[in-house]
Amino acid sequence: MVEYRGQQRGTLQRVSYALVNDVLKRSYTTALDTVQGTKPQVQDLFSGVKTVQLRYLDGNQTWQNQWPTPSVSTTDNLWTRPLAVEITIEFKDWGTVRRLIEVAG
Repeated sequence: MVEYRGQQRGTLQRVSYALVNDVLKRSYTTALDTVQGTKPQVQDLFSGVKTVQLRYLDGNQTWQNQWPTPSVSTTDNLWTRPLAVEITIEFKDWGTVRRLIEVAG
């Protein structure tokens, strides 16, 4: 918990990423339940980005291109997590960078 204007607040954020032209951007809000008019903070992470790809390792050790997978029922979506996430970023000048992140369960 962090203190904000004298009040205790959670440390969770609503986060999204977008590739705009050749810039990878991170947008976030400090309130999970955003209301109309709430504007996210936007950060430029990298420039010179050609592509960004995500893959998700499911419980059957199979890579999926989206999460949750279409085969999982809506009720199960709330409790199912991937075992790992693979992030691949192709840069114009650095080539391809791949990171594999294990998801704690």
